[in-house]
Amino acid sequence: MELAKELDKLSAKLDDVDELISSTMAEDPLVRTLLSTTVDVWMPVITAISDERRNLTSVAGENSLDGKEKGSENQ
Repeated sequence: MELAKELDKLSAKLDDVDELISSTMAEDPLVRTLLSTTVDVWMPVITAISDERRNLTSVAGENSLDGKEKGSENQ
């Protein structure tokens, strides 16, 4: 029962976020353009299950380390 209540709360929060995003996109063409042109970046994170999200985080962390290492080689 407790888990079901928590899931209901999370679902309500997601509905609120969806409404906020939808209304902002309707009101502001710049937001609509930004979200539309970057959908390939944020959509996989939003729709991923927890294991996939962890993998995305690991890959992003590895990429930032690669960039730092390459930058230090140039100095």
